[in-house]
Amino acid sequence: MLRGQRLVIAGPNGAGKSTLMRVLDGKRRPSGGMVRLGAGAKSSVFEQQQLGRSGRVIDAIWDKWPRFTELDVRNHLARFGFRGEDVFKPCSTLSGGELARLRFAEIVLERPNLMFLDEPTNHLDIFTRESLTEALMEYTGTLLLVTHDRYLMNSLDCQILYIENGKATLYPNYQKMMDRNRTTEPEPAKAMLEKETGGKASYGKEQRRRKAALRSEIKAAEDGMEKLSTRIEELEAEISSQEVLRDHILLQQKCDDLDNARVKQQELFDKWEVLLEEQEELEGDNA
Repeated sequence: MLRGQRLVIAGPNGAGKSTLMRVLDGKRRPSGGMVRLGAGAKSSVFEQQQLGRSGRVIDAIWDKWPRFTELDVRNHLARFGFRGEDVFKPCSTLSGGELARLRFAEIVLERPNLMFLDEPTNHLDIFTRESLTEALMEYTGTLLLVTHDRYLMNSLDCQILYIENGKATLYPNYQKMMDRNRTTEPEPAKAMLEKETGGKASYGKEQRRRKAALRSEIKAAEDGMEKLSTRIEELEAEISSQEVLRDHILLQQKCDDLDNARVKQQELFDKWEVLLEEQEELEGDNA
């Protein structure tokens, strides 16, 4: 890779994406060949599975940057969703999304010119994902990224190394990767619709109707995810309160509510991704 280049590594589960990343970031010895970083490379790593931490949230930053004042640390953490008493939470109680946000708070202060990110949007709510995507789009350093996040891949508009069945194929961008299995023949549904309705004009009308419906469904999914994200934050705050911690029955109830909210949020996100992919395909038909 060249300085300032971006590369996404994609592929099905079990294809070896994370293993390759661990070889490239130096955490695993390669079975052959060698990995060498360029002169002056200053790297930061985000691992898919964030390890458990000790201490409090505020300590994670203050211990590494002791010259900061408490106000400096709190202001910085607030940018990543840790506000008020949240900064004093024990790291051992943090959710997967909170651990990810805390790691990103560290990475920003590390000021790397090379980043290795393994599934960075896992566990993040939709709005945090969008903020991260915008930050990565503005990042001027070298970026090596493993992800299955279609929105992120499409937004970065960079080369994608797709790994499947032991074979790696380099695509110039997300759209070319999505086109890899398509043929020039009409899609069965499209061909059938044109035959039944009498031509492309009717198909175009149906496309416009479906696009409008998709926009409405995508908006509904985003609104639902926003409400669930707010509810998840409320439940996380309630679970950390002394009142709930002292009442084991209430604590279990709140934990169950939190689990259900996260499941619903993930279901909505999965639906949102499918809708976005269909929207992209419809836009591609008109290109």
